[in-house]
Amino acid sequence: MARNLTTTVALSLASAIGDSNTIGVNVSETLSMDDAKSVVNTFSVTTSATTISLADITRALVYARNIETSGTNTIKIIDHAGSIVLTILKKQEWAIFPYTPSTSAGTAVLKAQAVGGTQKLEYAIIEFAY
Repeated sequence: MARNLTTTVALSLASAIGDSNTIGVNVSETLSMDDAKSVVNTFSVTTSATTISLADITRALVYARNIETSGTNTIKIIDHAGSIVLTILKKQEWAIFPYTPSTSAGTAVLKAQAVGGTQKLEYAIIEFAY
């Protein structure tokens, strides 16, 4: 299954005196999940909590999906302190939610933990622009 994010940017320039002459520039770029422009990551989640680093992101939209196709085990997505469960994902379930990480521990993180057995997590962190 192909998962591509396609963006199109159109720029136009009009003269300062307001005449009708314009120059248009169109740029199109496809971000594929299979190449160096990947915006989605996947990894195996075990019963030990795995840290997902958010680097220097202060506000983000988080996409998380349990991509396992069999079994009844789940994945918990937990806040930085490990005390608040943000969502629990069964096989093939996904969630999108806003998150403002705490940097009190020195780094902004989320945690993922499998409940019952190893699962496969797909996730993306999209930073909010200010």
